[in-house]
Amino acid sequence: MNATEKRFCPSCGNGFDAPVGVRGRPQVFCSPLCKKIEQLFSWMEDEISKEDFDPVHSKIKEIRRRLFYLSNLLNAKSHNQKTRPNE
Repeated sequence: MNATEKRFCPSCGNGFDAPVGVRGRPQVFCSPLCKKIEQLFSWMEDEISKEDFDPVHSKIKEIRRRLFYLSNLLNAKSHNQKTRPNE
């Protein structure tokens, strides 16, 4: 049986048991989805922080609208998780 260590996902904050003593990089994220979300945010931050990013010509209102929508979607899902009894 392999040893595990309790870790917390930097994307969602969920705890997970990561294998210890195995070859390769240590597991950082609890799931491939959390890893993909982190990569997406990193890419967006990089793109927006570039010197040649022009907010006037980049449809900044559309970007803000979509980010606001995603924020509300996450809040709704979080609220549903808190109010839903354990199944």
